[in-house]
Amino acid sequence: MKKFWEIIKAFVTDKTNQILYLLGFGIAALLYILIVATQKLFWAMIIGAIISSAIIVAIAFYRKQNEKDKEKRKLKASDIVAGELGVLLLILASFINFG
Repeated sequence: MKKFWEIIKAFVTDKTNQILYLLGFGIAALLYILIVATQKLFWAMIIGAIISSAIIVAIAFYRKQNEKDKEKRKLKASDIVAGELGVLLLILASFINFG
């Protein structure tokens, strides 16, 4: 159990993961605000989440391809998970508007 909390702590305190978390939320929120003017709330949430999820995955692949050290050129699942947690936060926050 202690090892599990150490993994969670390392994930949360990593600066790259924090940036990707905020980036995922920020992109999804911006798209949600822009789309909600023309679509219903539900569709704005879905479209914003899909587009921002695609952007997060593209950023992860970009980071993989542009790593200077060839031995570290791996797709990091933590990058994608951190960004998608930000998108999930927007989805949960958008449910406030549905009520």
